[in-house]
Amino acid sequence: MNELSRKERERAFRRHEILEAAMRVFAKKGFEGTTVDDIAAEAEFSKGALYFYFKNKEEIFLGIVRMALEQEKDFLAEALEEKGSNIDKLSKIAQGYFDYVEKNGNLIRILHSESQKLYASSKEKLKKTLIANRRLAIKGVAKILKEGIKANEIREIDPEMGAVIFQGMINSVIFNWFQEKGKGGPLSEQVAPILDFFLKGIAK
Repeated sequence: MNELSRKERERAFRRHEILEAAMRVFAKKGFEGTTVDDIAAEAEFSKGALYFYFKNKEEIFLGIVRMALEQEKDFLAEALEEKGSNIDKLSKIAQGYFDYVEKNGNLIRILHSESQKLYASSKEKLKKTLIANRRLAIKGVAKILKEGIKANEIREIDPEMGAVIFQGMINSVIFNWFQEKGKGGPLSEQVAPILDFFLKGIAK
């Protein structure tokens, strides 16, 4: 039993090494421009050894998406359990995304640059995982908005549409931050403006 556990830990470590290497290559070359040979070379694995852990490039990318999904689940769960108002929870989500982006630049760059292309691909399994990733975030924010309406902290709105808009604002700020190569300063400084625009709008 202990021997099996050690082997499982070693396998998980090797898979993680490959995923980390793949993120670096995908970030430089994009999904289409990357080959399994590129990933194997970056991970310092033989191509044959890499195939022991992943069947193909799509499965490696799917592993990256799953890793992102697990990390996103963690900070969304933390936000939902946050003590305080529902506005505080929205702030926690925005802060969670921005902290996550600043710590995982390669991963986010890949997901932002490749996700639309991959949504339209014929890889159904990959597409479903990417969509599930988006839906998870929308569902979490919608739940907070519903609670905020009940608590009279937020006016009557469609929580689902509100969640889509909130996520859209966060994604746009992240995209712009990457485009500007972080020139505007830390992403954490954008939490207050996002909440201000989202909660109050721009009309006088």
